[in-house]
Amino acid sequence: DLETWNFQKNLLRNDRAFLSTIRDPVTSKLIGCGLFQINEKTSIYATAAYDRKLFSKPLGHLVQWNAILHMKSINLDRYYVGRYFTMRDNPRPTDKELSISQFKKGFTDRVALKIIATF
Repeated sequence: DLETWNFQKNLLRNDRAFLSTIRDPVTSKLIGCGLFQINEKTSIYATAAYDRKLFSKPLGHLVQWNAILHMKSINLDRYYVGRYFTMRDNPRPTDKELSISQFKKGFTDRVALKIIATF
């Protein structure tokens, strides 16, 4: 919604986020983009979007790689990729959430479990 877009735009304007983009090398058309929030030590993978016609290509990997290189260049030492879903979660995550979790897992050296006790 518009409130979210404005929030993200303000993060970018105030150097609290950056974009990692990839373009078609022939047409220069934007084909993928990721938004990463930052503070003094940490970056957080916020969101990304890709040309759905090229979904079979590893576009997300390029966006992540470029973002990680940028994080290193500005001396960030932590990267939070987001929640990791498993089949055992309750309620069961969607297939899309599980797929995204597998993608994110490839960009981290550890997975932290969140334990929720229900009685």
